[in-house]
Amino acid sequence: MAATITDEEFRAYAALIASSTLLQRSVERNLREQADLTQVQFEILMNLSIAGDAGIRMAQLADALIVSRSGLSYQVAQLESRGWIIRERSADDERGVVARITAAGERMRRRVFAGHVDVVRKAFLDVVDPGELATLTAALERVVGQLR
Repeated sequence: MAATITDEEFRAYAALIASSTLLQRSVERNLREQADLTQVQFEILMNLSIAGDAGIRMAQLADALIVSRSGLSYQVAQLESRGWIIRERSADDERGVVARITAAGERMRRRVFAGHVDVVRKAFLDVVDPGELATLTAALERVVGQLR
């Protein structure tokens, strides 16, 4: 028996896909215009900035960003060639590689962050009522948890 979907369920699914795609395009366009960055590269800089001097193992970074390890390696190499991050062997495990943000990378992240927030606020946060935000967040976090 084929699964069914109601009109209301389909509208919710279609709205999620369309809004997610359009928001992602807006964010990507802004990051390209500001610093010729991809969204994944910006997320790498954000994660490494949060990690501070300790850095993050590449495997953990790939899991956090929901990208393949090979895709992450390519993006990291792009950032490394610009002097915004470095990769080093892990002090705890020679097989592991740890990525860290450089001072130049942190300056770039800070410069781009304000414009990024402006896009996210205008395209998403200002459109969602404050009372809807907690419900939307909880629902989407459950979806992420189910899919991971």
